[in-house]
Amino acid sequence: MVSLITHSILQTSQYLHHHQSLPKNKTFSSSLHSSLFSPSITITSLSLNLKFSPINKRSHHVVNMSWDGPLSSVKLILQGKHIHLSDSVKKYVEDKVGKAVQKHSHLVREVDVRLSVRGDEQKGPKFRRCEVTLFTKKHGVVRAEEDAESLYASIDLVSSIIQRKLRKIKEKDTDHGRHTKGFNRLKIMEAKFADVESDLEPVHQEEAEDESLYKIVRTKYFEMPPLTVNEALEQLERVDHDFYGFRNEETGEINIVYKRKTGGYGLICS
Repeated sequence: MVSLITHSILQTSQYLHHHQSLPKNKTFSSSLHSSLFSPSITITSLSLNLKFSPINKRSHHVVNMSWDGPLSSVKLILQGKHIHLSDSVKKYVEDKVGKAVQKHSHLVREVDVRLSVRGDEQKGPKFRRCEVTLFTKKHGVVRAEEDAESLYASIDLVSSIIQRKLRKIKEKDTDHGRHTKGFNRLKIMEAKFADVESDLEPVHQEEAEDESLYKIVRTKYFEMPPLTVNEALEQLERVDHDFYGFRNEETGEINIVYKRKTGGYGLICS
């Protein structure tokens, strides 16, 4: 009797191991009839309730794309995080971002577009984010990001920003001699660490999005050619960040320029 029950459990376990794709909460039954004794003995059915939890995988898609015509020399990379990159989304990015870059395509060598969904429905409504990073041929990195309720709206907002930033670069290039007036030392101040701490923006909980505040979630590598402080300030405006690290052309040391809450800029020297 005991051996028959054990054999039944073993067979059922093997059957479940090879059929894990069956529906959730499926009940399996096994009935044994013994002919060892007379009359026959029926062992009541053995039932197992199994629940299969779906595998939670963080979706991250990368698509290498390209434009035709004037933009054929510009590389386009589209990435999606927690979002489906449908054909209509790809076409919209290609059209909107392409239109923003087209007039200044001679300045750009690569465009990186990142689309993602942020927020938690339990804490508030979700929103869509579009991040665009332009790698220019000789003007460093141009970056912009915007959030909106719809994905298409966020793409529209970012496209307008990068178009405006590229136009400013072109205007500076056409300005003969590129005026070197020298920076205003009243606005560029060597800040102490206490000043830096007072200028830092607090990190909101929704921005962390289940990621530890002390965990490095992204690493970036970039060239650091020598720049003047004025040139570093121009780069700061283009990357859409609150700070910018650079190698000072005069001293050869690594410096950081950043925006101050009270207005103007700060300069951190090593």
